[in-house]
Amino acid sequence: MGCSLAVLAVVLAVVAVGGCIAFAESGANTGKVTLRDADSYDYGSIDFNGENNFYLVRTPSGQLVAYSDLDAANRSNASQQCRVIVVHPQDPAHARIEKENLGRFSGQAGSSTTLLREVCNDAVYDIAGVRLDDDGRNLDQFSVSLDRENRVVVDITRRICTSREQREFRVSATC
Repeated sequence: MGCSLAVLAVVLAVVAVGGCIAFAESGANTGKVTLRDADSYDYGSIDFNGENNFYLVRTPSGQLVAYSDLDAANRSNASQQCRVIVVHPQDPAHARIEKENLGRFSGQAGSSTTLLREVCNDAVYDIAGVRLDDDGRNLDQFSVSLDRENRVVVDITRRICTSREQREFRVSATC
């Protein structure tokens, strides 16, 4: 009977350790969001992750970047929180906004004319999260990496904050 209990204890310990490892690698409760295979994102694409409120962008040059859908002005205003949305090329406002901000797109946006807009304060950003309509805070960025299976992993626990200051697209800013 004593040997049976010892074997049972070892089996339970192995199962518990295996479960802990699987839990840790799943990204659960770590603030890391695991998405699909990096190669499945087209160059110049923008995908919204509504569950975690961020956009994953594959820039025209192929870099994967994640941006918060809540800009700094709305994050600091508890009474009004308008989220950033994509302005689709078919939207009548797209051509007007693009024309008004011609020459202000960041180099990281490449040839993309994808626009993001926060309608409460009318802030406009390019596909690289850089503020177009005025100087000020860009969209907050999250760290992006790839796991062993080439899946995109976004760490939403830490923001990387920058501002646009005239011709400088990304000047480090305090979050």
